[in-house]
Amino acid sequence: MFPIWVKMIIPKDKVLNSLEVLKNIASNIPLGLIIMDRGFNNRKVFKALLSLGHNILCRAKSNAVFYFPYIVDPLLKLRGRRKKYGERVSIPDLHFRNVVVLGQPAEVADAVVWTKMCPQQVRLVVRRTRKAKADETEPHKYFMAYTTDMSLSVETVIHYYRLRWELETAFRDSKENFGFDNYQVRSHKSISRFVQLSFVATSVMQLIPF
Repeated sequence: MFPIWVKMIIPKDKVLNSLEVLKNIASNIPLGLIIMDRGFNNRKVFKALLSLGHNILCRAKSNAVFYFPYIVDPLLKLRGRRKKYGERVSIPDLHFRNVVVLGQPAEVADAVVWTKMCPQQVRLVVRRTRKAKADETEPHKYFMAYTTDMSLSVETVIHYYRLRWELETAFRDSKENFGFDNYQVRSHKSISRFVQLSFVATSVMQLIPF
């Protein structure tokens, strides 16, 4: 609910203030892996979270650009700043292999790469899919995610990002069942109370077995 919260509480400069709010939240929670949607692909956001000691896992946009690390020729004497961006990654040309994710077969590829969206190297994980009845000429669709936690396996990266979808269903339930997007209060205190009550009601409904 972070973007909605910031929009309501800080209606003016959302970009600048939302970063400050995010930094404040991230500095008061245990260090760990922060999972974000592709709308958060922003170098300033990643830099702030990484500086606090967190790792990130984020979905990449379809037009995201990644680069292999630059390979230094040991016979050349380089001057100035050392390059870090090498050849641009061609997603379809990655080496895909078959793995099992959540009990289902999947075609995946991964690589340690650079992206200008993040100040440090990331592990890029790509899953390609094709319609069940499509022939070999049908183009693949690609799901791309990347993380700064190099210890995570390919299967774990995909699994963790799938878990994020449960948040989307929680947003839907908050809006449809508890009027989260139809509030009529205006003061910051009233909005804060309304948001918290909506969250509590949604959480209680999730916990009660039916």
